[in-house]
Amino acid sequence: MMVGMLMLLGISASAKCLEYHPGETAIATVQQYISNQFWQDADGAYWQMEADGSLYFWSEQAQQYTVGRWAVQDGPLTPTLDIVLNGERRTYTLLPDCERISLTAQEETGFSNLRLSPASPQQGALAAQLAGEWQSAYADGYCQLELRRDGRLLAQRKSANGTQTLQGRWVVGRDGRTVFFHLDSCSRVEIISIKYLQMDELVVKPVCDSLLVNAGSDCYFNKL
Repeated sequence: MMVGMLMLLGISASAKCLEYHPGETAIATVQQYISNQFWQDADGAYWQMEADGSLYFWSEQAQQYTVGRWAVQDGPLTPTLDIVLNGERRTYTLLPDCERISLTAQEETGFSNLRLSPASPQQGALAAQLAGEWQSAYADGYCQLELRRDGRLLAQRKSANGTQTLQGRWVVGRDGRTVFFHLDSCSRVEIISIKYLQMDELVVKPVCDSLLVNAGSDCYFNKL
């Protein structure tokens, strides 16, 4: 078992800092703090730790999407963060503070010395523009997306094969041009590149195979 250190050193102005007091702060409070943020590291990887214990990890460099587990456990002085990814378990000492998460493992691994940061204010502004209902019509049907402000995604796609209803979560990537859809029914990420966004017009192109929009071509949406 590898033991590292998790340091929360600061956060965006819209987020709250977490203060941990042994014997006083509930573990549920720590879990909520972590799951309320979508974390990104300097190497182009994205971390979403859901409230149900699911961990979604996307590596831009490797173009790989992995699903794992995470949990916070109580400790004598500070809580610990347990991460299971690719069948390997890592345990980190968690030192709550503010602004970003630094993960430092004692043993050299691919996940040593990570710095995770929450969404930037620019991402928040873009997310506010995208929030709402969008629809794209094509020859044999349509795709309708509801991007809720709380990060939930509701989608409906109608084609010659029938109507498909999907749910999940959505978040704007660090580059401010990419949207990630985590679908509940599929253990992978939908990566959508924004080519144009102005008022009620949106043009996107999927980076990889997509269940929501037509792969390999631009897809035009209008806000409802």
